[in-house]
Amino acid sequence: MASARGFALSLLAAALLAGCGHQTGLISAQAVNGDLARWNASVAEQGVRMNASTSDQVMALAADQEALRAQNASAVSLGTLYANGIANNYHIRIAQRQTDVADAELVNAAMRFFPRLSGTVSAVRTNQNILDSDNEVFEQGRAVYNTYNAALEAKVPILDLEILFNYRKTEVAQRKSYVEYIGTAQMFIRDLIGAYIDIAEANAVIAEYEERLRLVGNRAHVERQLQAAGSGRPEVTLSFEQQVSDMQGQLVDHKARRQMAMSRIYELTGMNVGAVSGQVRVADVVLPANQLHDLRTLALRNNVQYLAKQYELDMFTEELYRASAADFGPRLNAFGTYEYEDRGGSQFGGGSTTVQGVAGIELKVPIFNAEGNGYQSLPARARHAKVVEELALTRREIDTMLTRAHANYDAARQRLAMDQRTLARGQDIIYLINRRIAEANAVNTEGLQTRLEQAAYERQRQQTQFQMLREWLTIKYLVGGLSEADIALFSGGA
Repeated sequence: MASARGFALSLLAAALLAGCGHQTGLISAQAVNGDLARWNASVAEQGVRMNASTSDQVMALAADQEALRAQNASAVSLGTLYANGIANNYHIRIAQRQTDVADAELVNAAMRFFPRLSGTVSAVRTNQNILDSDNEVFEQGRAVYNTYNAALEAKVPILDLEILFNYRKTEVAQRKSYVEYIGTAQMFIRDLIGAYIDIAEANAVIAEYEERLRLVGNRAHVERQLQAAGSGRPEVTLSFEQQVSDMQGQLVDHKARRQMAMSRIYELTGMNVGAVSGQVRVADVVLPANQLHDLRTLALRNNVQYLAKQYELDMFTEELYRASAADFGPRLNAFGTYEYEDRGGSQFGGGSTTVQGVAGIELKVPIFNAEGNGYQSLPARARHAKVVEELALTRREIDTMLTRAHANYDAARQRLAMDQRTLARGQDIIYLINRRIAEANAVNTEGLQTRLEQAAYERQRQQTQFQMLREWLTIKYLVGGLSEADIALFSGGA
């Protein structure tokens, strides 16, 4: 079963068919494939679009910066975490168990179409004392005897719409469970990549503070040398040493935040790791569609939450039909019994052995409150109306999240280009300062603020990059396009 449900999400539709066939065989492969074919085709189309990119520009995340290379030598790859998470993520395992439950419930729903056969065996001892009787056949006195009985009873549904609509509702519930299974796998990919981005961003902040600490520490060292030579001021030295102490404290805080982000990896995969390695090509971080309207169309066609809610609406539609059939629909059944009885005595004084067979049909028509529990269709109709509103709400929420993420993604890409220009200007300033110092053969006490600002600009550029990646990840998830290929994308194509 596990092999049939591989998590190569570009092939999840095929895994879905294998899972259905293995469990019940009650839903055809064509039926389930028809539900998810468009989703699978869309994922494939997006993959082709990404692979068409020809740019080789590489944007290494902060986890791969020079200051962290030694740590990353033993870092766990994103692909390894993904593979381990497949087996150990409890949300995925619970979703898989839910498909098993849905398969079993569908089997039971189908069994209601079949004949119902039951058998009974009984042994009874009778102790009877006739005190008085005006029946000439009966005689006064005591009778003690044993009676043994064996019977077979069969009931065959001929016409029962409640059984039919219950099966249709359970069939839709099974399909919904598989769509939710796919959704859980996509959510796992989203959360795993998101946790990786969080760790990379934490590393970027740590790298900035380490660079700040190095720069201010060097300047404090220079001031101490100047003070020792009689040309420095003690308050300036103390000021820089104060900044060093403050930065060391903030660095401890940021490392603790990174550890909190690492705990999310354990929650998702069950692995305790010290670092995560990966990189992504800028050219591959493209949207499935550029226009917001096209993204909305993709989301309504492929978003698993929306598809699951549509199936839920179908379920409650069938439930309304089922409840109405249970309340008002006639039921026609055929029945039959075959009974063997060995009676050791009777009121007449003698025993008997009897074999009896009975067959017939029964028509039951509900008239008023037939089951004594009111009408099932009343709450069923209210629940159906509720799910209609929930479907509309889900659509609006997806539309709102897409609009917000698309706007933020565009803003982040534009901001990233501006940040690149800001960094380039900062490098030019630092170059001019270094050249002037070299020409004057002076002690390098200039440009500290410029270098600190440059470190801040670098962290700002990386945070913009991470924001862009998060918005891209959100959009891909909302349009139902996340797959195992995206794990490879963030693993540098490995």
